[in-house]
Amino acid sequence: MAKKATGNKKGQEAFKILQQWREEGVPDLITSYEAWNLTGGLVGKCNNYQTPMRLVLVALEYSAKGGSVKDSLKIKEGA
Repeated sequence: MAKKATGNKKGQEAFKILQQWREEGVPDLITSYEAWNLTGGLVGKCNNYQTPMRLVLVALEYSAKGGSVKDSLKIKEGA
């Protein structure tokens, strides 16, 4: 019987991204605009400075849309 991998790859990637952001000091609650900047425009809205978003949900949505730790690092370097 073959051994099955546990966990979802997107979920694992989201966890890695979340850990990276936390190490960088990103707070657990950010605005939609901050999420937009953090993810290179994949999550959040450019002109929305009022809507709060939980960082964990931003990481999940970002990874679901194809974002990765490598992509996040590239966005940070470009900023």
